[in-house]
Amino acid sequence: SGKDCIMNAAMQDEQNGRRLSNFGAPDQCLKDTEPPNTPSNITLLDGHDNDTSVCSTSVSYSVQFTIDKLRRRRKRGFIVSHENRVHCSEKTARCYKAATLDNYVPNDDEGKSNYLAAATNELDRFFSKDNFGEMKVVGQFNLGFIIGKLEQDLFIVDQHAADEKYNFESLSQSTTLNIQPLLQPLRLELSPEEEVIVSMHMNTIRKNGFVLAEDLHASPGSHYLLKAVPFSKNITFGVQDVKELICMLSDSQGDCSIISSYKMDKTDSVCPSRVRAMFASRACRMSTMIGDPLTKTEMKKILKNLTGLRSPWNCPHGRPTMRHLADLTSIRFKEAN
Repeated sequence: SGKDCIMNAAMQDEQNGRRLSNFGAPDQCLKDTEPPNTPSNITLLDGHDNDTSVCSTSVSYSVQFTIDKLRRRRKRGFIVSHENRVHCSEKTARCYKAATLDNYVPNDDEGKSNYLAAATNELDRFFSKDNFGEMKVVGQFNLGFIIGKLEQDLFIVDQHAADEKYNFESLSQSTTLNIQPLLQPLRLELSPEEEVIVSMHMNTIRKNGFVLAEDLHASPGSHYLLKAVPFSKNITFGVQDVKELICMLSDSQGDCSIISSYKMDKTDSVCPSRVRAMFASRACRMSTMIGDPLTKTEMKKILKNLTGLRSPWNCPHGRPTMRHLADLTSIRFKEAN
């Protein structure tokens, strides 16, 4: 009937109106000759031809727009697309995961050790030590941490741990271990294997400040006498320290010395633990503390000091010196979307 045709035409008109509101004006309706800020009126005809003449209808729509608004929308879309491409290419080359601060840290000792190792390896790959000198200081957080910016990445640096690591490596290079002769030589009780290690690494043991003498007439396991020990200030080393050194030499089968090994500061450095503890304790006492307010110049100095270190990622006690805080490009990309 005529009533049904009119109702069908009205429903189609409503659907067409929704389509226009969702998608805007068609591209073919844009005219470059119009002034950029002059609203344009476009009339769209919607005809429905059926066999019955009563159902023929013509509906017009008026859509207003300006060329400037369309250009701004197109430019905004281009910027978002460009940032997306830049974001993807940058993160392919450098993407922090284990070294990012908000990541989950395991509670067990083995898990923590693996986590720290993964973070250190990641920083070694993606972050050059020279980048510390290039980092821009944003400010100090909570009187304990330096916030630095490198390109589009934010980092947080523990001011005490960073300064302690610098002082630790400086002490290891400048400290001289003196040799103190013993009034009465001490006989070492060693296994046959350990005596072989001593004979193979006598020069290395001497470089560490321990002087041993071999008694060829003694029974097996008692061939060596300790005649002198190293000391530094009020700390003197003894029998347990030389035995620890021999044991570590047996495990590593490599050369080492107390000073040279701490110049490298390797996790597998072959040195008595008391030597490391001595350097770590001295470095801790002479370093910037948590709670110390710092000027921008002082913060820059702490960062620059890290550039010359072999391994600036952890303090002597194992605490991380730096972690990745945020990627500004990723944040802007998420906000744009």
